[in-house]
This record gives sequence, structure tokens and C-alpha cells, in this order.
Amino acid sequence: MFDKYITAVLKEAHEYAGTHVGTVFFGGGTPTLLPPDKLSRLLYGLQECFDIKNAAELTAEANPKTLNEEKCRIMKDGGINRLSIGVQSFNDAELRLLGRIHDSSCAKETILTAQKYFDNINVDIMTAIPGQTCTSAISSVRTAVSLGAEHLSCYSLIIEEGTEFHRLYTSGILTEQNEDEDRDTYAGICDFLSCAGFERYEISNFAKPGRRCLHNMKYWKAEEYIGIGAAAHSYLGGVRFSNTPDIYGYIENPCMHEQKNILTENDKISEYNMLALRTADGINKAEFLSRFGRSFDEMFGEKEKLFEDTGLMKKTACGCALTSRGMDVSNSIMCEFII
Repeated sequence: MFDKYITAVLKEAHEYAGTHVGTVFFGGGTPTLLPPDKLSRLLYGLQECFDIKNAAELTAEANPKTLNEEKCRIMKDGGINRLSIGVQSFNDAELRLLGRIHDSSCAKETILTAQKYFDNINVDIMTAIPGQTCTSAISSVRTAVSLGAEHLSCYSLIIEEGTEFHRLYTSGILTEQNEDEDRDTYAGICDFLSCAGFERYEISNFAKPGRRCLHNMKYWKAEEYIGIGAAAHSYLGGVRFSNTPDIYGYIENPCMHEQKNILTENDKISEYNMLALRTADGINKAEFLSRFGRSFDEMFGEKEKLFEDTGLMKKTACGCALTSRGMDVSNSIMCEFII
């Protein structure tokens, strides 16, 4: 199965051969599940399609239990220069509840091993885990920082219908953390990371100076990107499209795209606003004018002033952005900047 899937991925990649690539992100799952020889085949196969070794940033996602020194070496040789490690928590009880296959000791060892090969490491930390306390969440963040992580992604657990968590929640076995508790926890995390020299440059992402995720910044700036693999999404020429999530269907026809969505100008404006407001940089009014030929102030000036007056938005050197209070209720604010 590994070989067939990699063959399909490389076949699709050849459809875009020669395209300039500034950043690469191996994710959407756990690439380090691949055996070392398969991982090497994939990386070197992609090098034949794209000049990825000269890309500014090449990130690979990894699960602590599936990453070892050999795979680190292969990825380093294959051009990877950044790792994103899905730790989620350094509390063993929380990891068991999440159904993770690693424990805190494994996570720590994995990060220390990875640091022999990579100096740019992100650690994912999850909040709002049932039973998690503010102290426990901040302790996980503190551990990640003490291990040398220079970028952290901190996301709240979302209990989605159809999952085991949802079944346990609806049966009363698990209690979902309320929004106020999660907000207090997140405020504590923000304060700790700020004191530790991290910038909250996006609602859920924190980085030391010079360690922002360049690939994700492309998404938040509503720039175009190519997605390769089963369930991958792309945005090219004003059109969003995706590949089938069915692996067998993808292997059979990796170059067939589905769910094409041609964006209108209003769609593009709405997406730009929503994505930009996720970031600390916020809306760049000159860029808005250049992209859309329309004035942000004329279109949204009244709403901007309303949120500035209530302390949820602020002026910046280039435009406007959410305040920390605004980020806490960002969804309701972003809705006001959708056409």
C-alpha cells in the first residue's frame, strides 16, 4: 500500500513539475508513519519535480511514537528543515484520554532526538481536554519551551459529532470544558509565552523571533498553494479544489480533482478579511486596495470603528487588527467582515 500511494503522489506531483515552490508542508496525517526507505523515496521523488531543497521552509509533521533518529537523518538529507511534533500534552493521563500512542517520556525523548538534526521545531499542545486544569495546560507549554521548542501551536479540543469523544460526552461519561475555563487557560498560556519571549502572531500560534511558520502565513495571507495527496486541497487561479479522501480512489486516479469552487471577488475579499484577522498583523489596507481595487475604509470603516470603540480592534501602522480581547471572540467579529 505504501508503494502504491507514493507512486500516486509522485504522479500527481509531476502534473505541477517545474512550479516554483517557496515552502513545503508534509502533513494532513503522519508522514513519519512511512518506513525509512519509503520516506526517502517520497522526498527524493519530489525533488525531481520541484526545487524543494532551495525552498525557504520545508516542514514535516511527526508523531513522537513514529519518529526516530534514522527518519530524522533521512528527512534532513531530503531537505526538511522544520519539524512539527504532535505532542498535544505532557500529562500522561491526558494523553491516554486522547488515545495517543505515546507518553510524555516518549515525547520528551523524541524532541531531544529531533534537535540533533533540526533547530526549528514546533510542538502542538491541546487545551480544553476533559479534566484538564489551567495548571496542567500551562505545565505542558512550559515543558515544551524548556525542551527548546521555538514555535508552539495551541489548539482547543473540539468534540465533533460521530467521534468517540462525542459518544462519551453525550452519554455523560466526559464533561466538556466550558468556554470561560478554556479562555482563562488560554490567557494563562499567552501570559507565560509572552514572558518566555514568544509572539502570538496568529490566534493559535506562538513563535520566537524569526520562527513564524512561513507556510501557514501563506494560508493566512490568502495566497495560492498546491495540495498533493488524498484529501489534499488546492487554491490556484482563483479556484479551490480538492482530491478524494478515499485512498483507494486516489491511488486509482491521483490527478482527478473534485469539489471545484470558483471564488467570486466578494468571496476573495471575505476570505482575505477572515484570514488576515486571525493574525497579529491584521488587515493591510494598502494590500487590500492593491488586490481588490477597493478601499477597505469605504467598505468596512464603520464596522472597524465600532470594534475599535469597544476595544476589540486596534489601528496598526498598515491598517487594523484584533486586540487580545478581540481574538477571544474572533469568530463573531470576522462574521462582520464577510460580504
